[in-house]
Amino acid sequence: MSRKFRSPANVLKNMYCFTLIELLIVISIIAILASMLLPVLSSARDMAKKITCTNNLRQMGNYEFSYIHDYNEYFTPYYNSVLRKIWSQFLQDAGYFRIHKTIGAMYCPVFVPPEQLREINNARNPPNGTTPAIYGLNIKVGSNGLRLKDYLSSNPVPASQDLFSDSVSVTENLQSYNYTVVDNANKILHLRHARQANQFFADGHCESRGISKIREGYPIGSISSLTFAYPAYGR
Repeated sequence: MSRKFRSPANVLKNMYCFTLIELLIVISIIAILASMLLPVLSSARDMAKKITCTNNLRQMGNYEFSYIHDYNEYFTPYYNSVLRKIWSQFLQDAGYFRIHKTIGAMYCPVFVPPEQLREINNARNPPNGTTPAIYGLNIKVGSNGLRLKDYLSSNPVPASQDLFSDSVSVTENLQSYNYTVVDNANKILHLRHARQANQFFADGHCESRGISKIREGYPIGSISSLTFAYPAYGR
């Protein structure tokens, strides 16, 4: 059986080619689909970072509760001016972790401006690397000499009492090792997750809270006003 030979020229001649208009239509469809998918992917990325942040806070809170259990119900000080140590260094000295190994769980991955990144890298220097640019301990509980039972006696609803939170030093543009909500303070709550702050509470749960929910933990009259910050870097 003979087979008819087809030259490459004939093959090319019979092939279908896109016209310029058809090609432009395909490119337009791809662009439309990409524009629809990008916000979804961005939202998924932000949600993943928010979940990571929540897990980080829970880990720090569990370390704090271990310290409280082992040290006669005392909280770690947010800062001891005599020893010149912040809360994370007390936990490190007690053997719960090593900062240069655990630094990845000590700050929020959403807010990492260049200043923050330098602090993170400095904290990775063993054996005693440290940084104040980490999650904040509420100054209400981090005052020197405060015990859990004394705190709960004046704050009887643990689920509404925040211990750790997303925080920021406004002047330094860094995450801050302590925070307050007092008017005109420098180290304050940072609503960096779509205008919410991740927080760890005295009953052991983590939650993302916006302004209305945060106010529930600070009744009217307990302070003059609330102060918050929104991200100046990233989302």
